[in-house]
Amino acid sequence: MAFTKKTLNDTIQALAKQNKIYSNESQFQFDLAWELRGKGFQVELEALSVSQAAAKQLSKEERKKAYTDIIVKDGDGYIAIELKYKTPETKDIMCYDINGVKTYLFSQGAENLGSYLYWKDIERLEMLVNGMIPLNFDADKKVIKGYAVLLTNDKKYWDNKKHRNLPSSLAREFYLIDGRAVNGRLCYYVGVNSNGARVKGGWGATRQDKIDTEEKAHKYYPKDKEAKEHYPIEIKDNYTCDWKTYLNKLTCKLLNGKLEPKGDEFRYLILEINKLQGQTP
Repeated sequence: MAFTKKTLNDTIQALAKQNKIYSNESQFQFDLAWELRGKGFQVELEALSVSQAAAKQLSKEERKKAYTDIIVKDGDGYIAIELKYKTPETKDIMCYDINGVKTYLFSQGAENLGSYLYWKDIERLEMLVNGMIPLNFDADKKVIKGYAVLLTNDKKYWDNKKHRNLPSSLAREFYLIDGRAVNGRLCYYVGVNSNGARVKGGWGATRQDKIDTEEKAHKYYPKDKEAKEHYPIEIKDNYTCDWKTYLNKLTCKLLNGKLEPKGDEFRYLILEINKLQGQTP
């Protein structure tokens, strides 16, 4: 039984038919893996996706990012799946009541960082699929295809009408707007003043500088963690954001009793990562 994008799409739609809404990403990961197992696939959670040499250099925090969420056995190879689950920024905890089952979601927002991390997943999946990093320290385990999945009720991820300042946004190259085609190096921008110093938030800056090298990221963000969150991302293949409806016409309430119009719909994005032509594992 071959694993395809349709397999993954149908599995997510099966969760939608069960009215599944999640409080966190781990719940989504578990249910998706459970559904795939029910279809007869051999599934592994949190598989290491880094070389032994690189693993020794990683901090405890960085090692958390060296795991792939779901690995599916497919014939003689493996399918790698990365998941993201994001919610909008709200002033209170969100609540959905579907057929008497209540689910609570915490506010997140930060769509710029969420979009950046999604492309970071794709960058790493491209490396896995093209044999540049091993799976579970085992070079004989070949990842033949990858999928990056984002499930969200935050319309800022897919609707360009929600981005008033998109052309000048410091994170404009990372946004996942429906229909957007993406390829190449993706970079943050930074607002700077006449002296060349970073202006926090970009407000009042005289110009913008493109953070197109890791060195520039460290120049503008002295803290190592912040700098790494602004590294450019190399996307080798071509991708188009094609969002699908998960659940809609929902009623989202906050714990203070107010309706929350931001959360009336969930959508998901699946991008497929294939082996690049001319690449050999």
